[in-house]
Amino acid sequence: MINVGDQITLYSKQYKIVGTIRRSFIIEDASGKQFMISPKQVEKATGQKAAPVQRKPQAELDEEALAARVRCRQIFDKSARMPETEAEIMEYIEGLRCDLSPEILCCDGEASPAQVKRKRQEIASVWRALERRLGRKIAEY
Repeated sequence: MINVGDQITLYSKQYKIVGTIRRSFIIEDASGKQFMISPKQVEKATGQKAAPVQRKPQAELDEEALAARVRCRQIFDKSARMPETEAEIMEYIEGLRCDLSPEILCCDGEASPAQVKRKRQEIASVWRALERRLGRKIAEY
């Protein structure tokens, strides 16, 4: 069974499977260039069954979304860090409440419905991570 870390030959070139994303494998050639391929392409190239791509637990995805938001905040505020205390968590929640306002969420009407949905999902993911850190549910409004 083919898994992450294995070497495969695809179209007479050597690749290493370096990760997974969205139920696909990420392969890397010798120069470091990365490509995304499906498990069916891996099976066709190797003749072996590819291990099923495992989806990360939702809690882990939520924490990654929170970490990404903190990194974005650090661009403007070098002292920004992961919220630990209740006051810090509530400060982040207030920022998320602002982000949920229709003007910001829809970019003053310029965002497509798909972009709005994706942004709302990202905010919901960060919200869940903050609720988990706080240990209780927080009303959206």
